[in-house]
Amino acid sequence: SVVAREEELVRLEDIGLRQGAALPLAGLTAWQGLFEHGALKAGQRVLILAGAGGVGHLAVQFASAYGAEVVATASRDNHSFLHGLGASRMVDYHDADWVAQVVAGGQVDLVLDLVGGESGKAALACVKPGGRLVTVPTISAQQIKDAAAGSAIEVLGMLVHPDRQQLSQMLTLLRQGEVQVTVAGEYALAEGALAHQAIEQGHVRGKLLLRMPAADGLAG
Repeated sequence: SVVAREEELVRLEDIGLRQGAALPLAGLTAWQGLFEHGALKAGQRVLILAGAGGVGHLAVQFASAYGAEVVATASRDNHSFLHGLGASRMVDYHDADWVAQVVAGGQVDLVLDLVGGESGKAALACVKPGGRLVTVPTISAQQIKDAAAGSAIEVLGMLVHPDRQQLSQMLTLLRQGEVQVTVAGEYALAEGALAHQAIEQGHVRGKLLLRMPAADGLAG
């Protein structure tokens, strides 16, 4: 059995189970990174690293829906996908000069770093003085903070937390058609290791779902 606090839950109304199952963790990570930690405002410019992934493709849509200008890194075959979600500029992270390509369009107010490590550190050069970088991978957060030491850039690590109001706001965007959750694939729970392998290969567009056997429910 599973126990959850009532105040952390919202009712799924007019939203399909697959969309609903794919939304909470990825959606809250994107939302909190952009707005709670990143303090993103309409008219600002945000760079999202790994914009086509499960968290990234939602972050692109949330930022765009709230009036920010969105730049995203992604492999070239995902550029049209991201443009359709609201990104105004796409950069291929395979290019050695991807940072210079971002900066050529102007430095950003915020970086939402969903990659970490060397990519997160390199992205510091994209941030204007007084701007922020919010990094999600905890393993390299301190490295990026150290790299920013002495600069005018604030680096924040984050851990996602449940938030009923934020979930409600995201569901409203889904119902209004302003946001969609792209489901890249679905795996039986017993094949969870295969799902992890697909994610680790770094080429998943959107979210993967795990199908629970007992009640044929979904988690993702």
